[in-house]
Parts: sequence; structure tokens; C-alpha cells
Amino acid sequence: ATRVSTRTRRPSRLVARASEGAPSDDAAAEEEVGIDDLVELEIGGVSVSPRGFVALLVPKGSAGSIPRAPNPVEELRRAEPRVPLGSLRTAQTLPLLISNRPEDRDGAASEWAQAMLQLTQDPPIDMGIQLPYGALDELTGVEGSILSAVFIGEARWDEETGTRFAFESTLLAGKDLDQSTYDLRGGEDEAWRALALALRYAPYGCRMFATKKALATVDARAFGAAADRSHEEEEWAPAG
Repeated sequence: ATRVSTRTRRPSRLVARASEGAPSDDAAAEEEVGIDDLVELEIGGVSVSPRGFVALLVPKGSAGSIPRAPNPVEELRRAEPRVPLGSLRTAQTLPLLISNRPEDRDGAASEWAQAMLQLTQDPPIDMGIQLPYGALDELTGVEGSILSAVFIGEARWDEETGTRFAFESTLLAGKDLDQSTYDLRGGEDEAWRALALALRYAPYGCRMFATKKALATVDARAFGAAADRSHEEEEWAPAG
């Protein structure tokens, strides 16, 4: 079962905490990360994969240079402009699994995937259904809270089995100058929740960051068909 943590810490600090292994209540088991170890990100797009629906976070300021999807009609007319990738060729991308539902492997079919698509619009289309308007207040216990930042400390597949997506984040939220940090940890559901909250509060100045350590552990191949089939074979292999 996925373990979820929503611990609260005071006073707030602009740091993200990345844990080694399972979440621990012992502060000594956690690693404090300073501002110099953070990379600011923004959502660059979404994609489907054999593992599910994925959000792609890219370095802040680079999303606007991502080429749009090819237009078959313009390609036939040879009118499709070629946009160089530039720095995106080497830029670190952080893929977040936000739904492993079977219907989201070929398209954004579930209400959760569609809600995320709506939140990625500018301005966000926020219906408050999958993400209730009081979701942040419920997390913080403070009515009228505003989310200031999301710090991602881990977003990767479990090293032992490769079948569980592990996600760890710290949310900085509160009212006015009274800000506190809240740990949100678990799997793809918690990744969806953290990203959805960040997009909801983006018009109010919310920012997203990831630790350099989290970016260094990215393996995009883990989202591919070959990886998915290998894990299915392991899961269904007969004993003995």
C-alpha cells in the first residue's frame, strides 16, 4: 500500500526535504536542501505512456520554446515551421506520473486526467470537482490558505520493484506572512494533488521547484513500453 504523509513543520524555511528510502518521522533521517540545490520548474506539457498519464516539468522559462505538435496538413504543404529545440536538447525534464489508470495510457480519458488538462490552461479552468476548492485548507488546517511554492524532493520509480512510483514534496502555504511547510508524500495520486494545487495557485504567484538530486535520478526510459512489459512479466511470472 502507498504510504502518504502530510506532516506540518514550523517555522517555515525555503528548503525541500528529500528522504532516503521510506518516509521517516525522524528529522535526522532527512536531508535539508538549500536554495542553491533547487531548480525552478514549470509545466511544459503532458503525455501518455504505457505506464499512464504523465506531466512533464521543464526549467522555468523554457516551456514557451517547445515546438507544437506537427500539423499533417501543413506538413503536406511543406508549410510546417521547424522550431529548433535549443537549450531544451540538454535541459533536464522531470516526468511526473499523475495517473496510472488504464484508460489514461492511450489518452486523457479519466476525469482526473481531464481535470489536469483544464488546470494547465492559461488561466486555469478550475471546476473544483476532482480538486475541491477547500483542498489546501484541509491540508493546512487554516481557512483561506494560499500556496506559495511546491518543492519536489523525489519523483521516481521504486528501485526494488520498478512498479511503484515514489513521490515526495513539501508545500509552503499559509496566510499573509504566516507561512508553514507541509509534507505531501506517496505516489501518483499525491503527485497529481501537488501539481494540481500548484497550477491552481499559479495565478497567485505559486512557484514549483525540484531538487537537483531529484532531477539527477530521472530515467525517462522507465515510462516506455519495454519497461512496462518487463515489469508485467515479472509480476505474472510463475513461481518456481
